[in-house]
Amino acid sequence: MVQKRSKKAQELDLRLLEAVQGVKTGKFKSAYAAAKALNLRPNTVLDRVKGGSTRVEARQKQQHLSKNQEQTLLKWIKRLTLSGYAPSHQILREVAEEVRSNKCRAFQDLGKLTSGLADPIKSTGPADPTDPADPTDPADPT
Repeated sequence: MVQKRSKKAQELDLRLLEAVQGVKTGKFKSAYAAAKALNLRPNTVLDRVKGGSTRVEARQKQQHLSKNQEQTLLKWIKRLTLSGYAPSHQILREVAEEVRSNKCRAFQDLGKLTSGLADPIKSTGPADPTDPADPTDPADPT
């Protein structure tokens, strides 16, 4: 998962954005002047003015899961945990791989993916705790 950015890093991004916009609108004569005025590294400001991407943007293609896929997986894990069934590492890996391999399709039915997995804890009752779309799930606040 992606770590939350610190306030210091967020402030730096805002200053960089302000510097780039200032250079483009003419508020600053050059990237160097913007960097000096906003206490930033001149090379970083110049790279951004020329269209360079942030570290996060540059590394996005190297991530195994997209942001939406990560959120879907996280939501599924939270729902399972709330229902009293914490998925094992192996199940998480298998489901994450299934999410990753189906990039073109929306990951809608998690129950189908987990139904074939070996799971000794799975209950034999009518409600399937691994099915996030189960309407009888008591942990579901909706």
